[in-house]
Amino acid sequence: ENSYYYSWVQKTYPLMPQVVLSNIDWKATLADNELAPAAKKLKAAMDGYGVQDYVIVEKQGIRMAVFGLMGLEAISQAPEAGVLWKNYIERAKEVVDEIKRNGEADLILCLSHSGYYFDDGEESEDIQLAKEVPDIDVIISGHSHDVLEDEIIVGKTVIVGSGAYSDFAGHLVLKQGDDGYTVSDYALI
Repeated sequence: ENSYYYSWVQKTYPLMPQVVLSNIDWKATLADNELAPAAKKLKAAMDGYGVQDYVIVEKQGIRMAVFGLMGLEAISQAPEAGVLWKNYIERAKEVVDEIKRNGEADLILCLSHSGYYFDDGEESEDIQLAKEVPDIDVIISGHSHDVLEDEIIVGKTVIVGSGAYSDFAGHLVLKQGDDGYTVSDYALI
């Protein structure tokens, strides 16, 4: 039934974006007597729309896995979300391991609602994510609203962020090498 609805949505609204979110703890949420009634409706809606942990996007012969997650601070600022969450770093490790095990992607990109704060520097959640899950190639940083005019490199992970409210669009060009991907160009438009 859900796959039929998702198919209908995609055929009816082909320009609707795919939505990825990997760290809602549905098992714990649906087991919670207080949260379960509303959460069942939310899960049905998300399943119907086709929300997934990650999707594979193929462009010009490159297969990119894109996954999304919410960080600790973002979760703490959404107490009325009506769901329970898995730790963003632990869940990212699981998702990245699954992507690698399935051999589905040449590149792994995380849409992170965790953030990079200039004031927090190395303690920022996206820096911690890059350190703890080094197989993520790119983290597109959100939540903090800080504009990253230059990319941040942690190990081999590139972190970029274009602020908030569509003030900027980020443009990132990567170059594939023997050792992975490097930044060829990054600009805020």
